[in-house]
Amino acid sequence: MTFEEFRKRFPAKRGFQRYTSEQRANHASSHRLGHNKRTAVGEYFYAHEHAPGVCFPKRSQAERAGYDRHLQAVAAGATPAIEQDSAEARKPSPIHLTHTGPAAGATLCGAPRDGSAAHHAVYAPVERGEYRAQCCVACLKEFAQAWAGEKTKPDWVNSVLAADVQDVVSKQLPLFA
Repeated sequence: MTFEEFRKRFPAKRGFQRYTSEQRANHASSHRLGHNKRTAVGEYFYAHEHAPGVCFPKRSQAERAGYDRHLQAVAAGATPAIEQDSAEARKPSPIHLTHTGPAAGATLCGAPRDGSAAHHAVYAPVERGEYRAQCCVACLKEFAQAWAGEKTKPDWVNSVLAADVQDVVSKQLPLFA
C-alpha cells in the first residue's frame, strides 16, 4: 500500500486542546508572542490510529507516523490491523450500563468502556428485549441484582438472573485510587 492510498484510507484525526488558565495567563503576559497567539484559548493537534498516544502539530506528520508504524508491523510479520478479517471489527461492542451521581460514567460491571456506548442504568430501556440483546451481560446481571430480594420483579429481571454469565467477573474498579 502506498503512502497516498494509506492517507486516503486512514486520515489523521484533528483535535483541539484547550490551554489551562495558567498557560493562557503566560501567553497573555508574554511580550514575545504576537496578538493572535496571546489571545488563543488552545491549539489544534493531529493524531493517527496507527500511532496511538502521540500527537502532531501537522496532519502530514501524523499520517507519516501512522504509515511508518504500518510498515514496521508489515516488516515484523505481524498481521496489520487494516488487513485482518474484519468480522470482529464489524461486530458492535456491547452497550455498558453506567452509574449515576458521583460515580457517573463508571460501568456497573467494572470493565473499562474503551470508547464503547454506555447508558445510565436507571434511564436505559432494559425492559425491551432488543435493547437487552445489545447490552453487556455482566452489567445487566449487576443491575438486575437490585431486584434480587423483591417479591415482585419485572419479567426481564427473572430472565437475566436465571441466565448464565460466561466467565464474567463483576469487579468494581476503584474510582478514586
